Amino acid sequence: MFNSDSPTWVRPNDTEEFKRQYKVDASDLFNHIAVLIQIIRNERDTACTKLAAVNETINNFEEQVTQLNLDLNVARTLTTPTFSAPIVTAPPPTTVSTFRSEKFTDPEKFDWTRTKLPGFTTQLRMKLEVNNDRFQNVAGKGIYAISRMEGRALD
Repeated sequence: MFNSDSPTWVRPNDTEEFKRQYKVDASDLFNHIAVLIQIIRNERDTACTKLAAVNETINNFEEQVTQLNLDLNVARTLTTPTFSAPIVTAPPPTTVSTFRSEKFTDPEKFDWTRTKLPGFTTQLRMKLEVNNDRFQNVAGKGIYAISRMEGRALD
């Protein structure tokens, strides 16, 4: 549209000067309009590209915040309070009861899906409560709970 030989455009001060400037040859006016349209389109495309990149960044941040909230909620539900236990001598051996509870159904393995967490914890508590005699101690319960995890939950 414009090359180095083209005269620079001098903006008219008023309507009369505008009419005089383009009355003889309107092609200059159309060339100026075409250049302005090209500049506007270029700036619009650049702005759209930058906006798309910013939107993608925002979406990535939202996903990270969502994942961090999920991790925090899971950590809150899985952590147990710590306490200090005094060291005591082992109790005298006792006879082991021959009674064994009927084996309660194992909970479905937990894979870190947020919507499955409440059901998993409920089923796990029921299993540990109903089959309390099948677990020797707290460590045994913890080992069993971990055995019911897979994928990201196990990681």
